[in-house]
Amino acid sequence: MPTLKLDHPHATTIKLPGGCLVPQGGAAVIDPRRAAAEALDAPLGFPPLSSAVVPGDRVAVALGESIPQLAAVAAGIADALHFAGVESFRTVLVTSNQADAALLEAARGDTLPTDIGVVRHDPTDENELCWAGVTRDDDQAVMINRALYEADLLLPVSCTRPPGDREHRGAYGGLYPAFSSAESMEEYRRTVSERHDWWSKRTDEVGWVLGAPLVVQVTPGEQGQVAAVAAGAPQEVCEEGQKTSRANWRRQPRLDADLVIATISGEGERQSWDDVARALLAAEAFTRPGAAVALCTSLRQPMGRSLARLRKEPDLETAARKLAKDAHADTWAAEQILRCLARGPLFLMSRLDPEAVEESGIGPIANGEELQRLADRFGAVAVLQDAQHVVIHEAGES
Repeated sequence: MPTLKLDHPHATTIKLPGGCLVPQGGAAVIDPRRAAAEALDAPLGFPPLSSAVVPGDRVAVALGESIPQLAAVAAGIADALHFAGVESFRTVLVTSNQADAALLEAARGDTLPTDIGVVRHDPTDENELCWAGVTRDDDQAVMINRALYEADLLLPVSCTRPPGDREHRGAYGGLYPAFSSAESMEEYRRTVSERHDWWSKRTDEVGWVLGAPLVVQVTPGEQGQVAAVAAGAPQEVCEEGQKTSRANWRRQPRLDADLVIATISGEGERQSWDDVARALLAAEAFTRPGAAVALCTSLRQPMGRSLARLRKEPDLETAARKLAKDAHADTWAAEQILRCLARGPLFLMSRLDPEAVEESGIGPIANGEELQRLADRFGAVAVLQDAQHVVIHEAGES
């Protein structure tokens, strides 16, 4: 009998039906610290890191969201900078959210040097922003985090996103608009679905404006680990990242499950509603009409303004009309939850208030025993592990 082992939020093993589909890609995992240091020691299409810096240079590392094993990756980058002659007190790690900043702060003196800087970007603080230039094609002003702009070397680091993911915007996808203004972030959330190609081009433009010819991409592995790290010139890094991402995370759809159990990996403090949105998109490719989806997460990120609409508006069509006008951090997740609820039941294991979850139309799962009882109700069950990284690949697609 197949089983599903869950470590978070509750350590438990679920017994699954004999015909259970468990589509795993066998994503390899590596030592992230060593991989990051080695990637920067021999960058793709770019001279060694030591050629890009001189003694006394200040380096700013822009760490995009959802980078797995963030502290270890950052430590590898710090190692590479040290070997290149950059003193750690001249390096600052800039994050776009508080959870990542707290993780790195806790790692100082252990995984990270004690005197390395850690800064959390605040897009609402005008004092943290500066005018960096204008784009070539449409002469639009680029506002960016001041620490990134004033550094002698800016090193953008992002999580590899495969084609089909809305965050798939090239080598600078983790840099912009995450480290820009609140207005840029709001515009992005409101228009990225309709103007994805435009945003991809704008993101590349910003990388050019900022003069960041050396980039790093981290490809996720299974269970919140790292599968690969690539560093170098933007085009070469993107090509390498896409190759490893496709090898690890492309799955072909099978619309035959009555229940999909989708897991989200990574530290609970860093799991996000965007992860939920991605997991639901992946799960949709394995469900029959009317099938149920159960998300197993350690999510503790509070519900935002868009998700609050699901609690206030029991009518799905009314909620959808109101969501269409939103551009909040949780709007995309709220839209995907509505899509899922329109198809069938949705259940969620998390660290959130179960009452708030239930008021949103989602069935809360308190523990492994409740998940086991749910799985026992269905004959055709599919398990999608690390679902936030999965991208569906139709047969015949390149």
